[in-house]
Amino acid sequence: MKKSVEELRQILEPFEVAVYVIETGDEKEYLKLNPESRRIAEETVKKLTT
Repeated sequence: MKKSVEELRQILEPFEVAVYVIETGDEKEYLKLNPESRRIAEETVKKLTT
């Protein structure tokens, strides 16, 4: 089963945002995500920074 580029982008987007937030401290970036992806990004930031 092949994933389209768009599907892969959606899967990786929370991690991209998490890295951006860690690098810049700009938490407003979370607001660009849907609620489920936002939780993933927030949890990723927590785990990588604590």
